[in-house]
Amino acid sequence: MTTSVLNRFCGRVSVSALMILASAGVVAATASSTVGIPEAAAAPCPDVQVVFARGTDEPPGLGQVGDAFVQGLRDRTGRDIAASAVNYPAHQDIGPGVSDLNGQLNSIANRCPNTRIIVGGYSLGAGVTNRVLNDPRPPGVDDRIVAVVLFGNASRLLDVPLAPGPEFDGKSIDVCNPGDPICSGGPFALSHLQLAYVAGGGVNSAVEFAMSKL
Repeated sequence: MTTSVLNRFCGRVSVSALMILASAGVVAATASSTVGIPEAAAAPCPDVQVVFARGTDEPPGLGQVGDAFVQGLRDRTGRDIAASAVNYPAHQDIGPGVSDLNGQLNSIANRCPNTRIIVGGYSLGAGVTNRVLNDPRPPGVDDRIVAVVLFGNASRLLDVPLAPGPEFDGKSIDVCNPGDPICSGGPFALSHLQLAYVAGGGVNSAVEFAMSKL
């Protein structure tokens, strides 16, 4: 994100909203450090590869929402599902995440022609995902992406498209808890926290959606 975009971002987002994004990362730091999901593929080219971008200030990895989504998908399908995290600082600037996600998608598509790809993100990570899925991609990559799962989408605060590009119509689900101030401008700060998406049914809805696309 450029300095000018960041300045506009800071001007539009209230202090309370920024605190919500930061507090979400604090919650995830505790949960993700105690309940992790192995991110290495069981085989060089798995049946399914999930690439997930964590939210603001969460520790490196899939994040709490990403962990829960991948585990739910593994438990419900019994498929060979690998998971990789978008490698970026997860602190306001989505640029490094956009670059890394693009690189991972291109690599998977080139190396594993039969692997189905699921792309997802929580909060800031949803903005990373939407930016990438609205930019030009090499031929064949889009056909490999079978589902896009977004949670607590912060795109409206980041000067990026609010949803994946039109080629992903019918392939994407955008889960926004009622009252979530980040994705809906609602008044309930706790609705944006990772636990609200994990325990409140949002992750389960995304798992069911993704299963229907496999």
